Amino acid sequence: RAFRLPRFIGQVRGMRVFVETIVKSGPALCNVVALLAFTIIMFSIMGVQLFAGSMNQRCYITTDIINNVTYYELDASREARCSSTGSMLIFTGWPCFDNTTCLEPTTWPSDGSCLNDTDCPYTEPVLSYDNSLKATLVTIKLMSLDGWRTELEYTQDGASNLSWPFFWVITLFFMTFAVNLMLAILAEEYSNVANQEREEPKPDNSMLTKILNRIQDFALGSSRRGAFREKVLKLVSMPQFQ
Repeated sequence: RAFRLPRFIGQVRGMRVFVETIVKSGPALCNVVALLAFTIIMFSIMGVQLFAGSMNQRCYITTDIINNVTYYELDASREARCSSTGSMLIFTGWPCFDNTTCLEPTTWPSDGSCLNDTDCPYTEPVLSYDNSLKATLVTIKLMSLDGWRTELEYTQDGASNLSWPFFWVITLFFMTFAVNLMLAILAEEYSNVANQEREEPKPDNSMLTKILNRIQDFALGSSRRGAFREKVLKLVSMPQFQ
């Protein structure tokens, strides 16, 4: 039963053309995929260099100071990221307000500690620019256009407000250039395969042709039909049938 599907695809012209198009487009699509992989790795490395640690920067509230130890608590009312050097200028990230301090795990104060807070210090678990692997996941997410605006806002708050060109180039490249390039390859190959199908001569599948072919095959069959075949040939060669 599993081999009935290929037989069905071979009998239906539209399905046959579609499957043949995908198979013949394989090498060209592999080149496009290689180009996409190279672009993803390139933007991931750039992201690590530009936005490392920006996803982990959050505002903390100073709760108490005991024995020269400062206790911090994550400001849960602010989901956005922050910048320790942030200001109202466009070239910097967004600062913390209301007597809060912008901190991140790599620059955590030596005399700082957390009090009954599991998210202190906060670390982005998966999507961040802390290393190349996580940055690759962020780039793939941006490529799919799923929540790319949230990632853009995080880097604008944590690194610089001028980070938007980096994200716009990624989204526009994958949304326009890469997708349209794949569609162009499939469309061209589909046109070629469809033209070849039209140029091929169609077999005559009429009932009369099938009957005549069967008679001819029987008359020219194996020697095991010997005597009976000779009688049929003799009967067909009689003047009445000429």
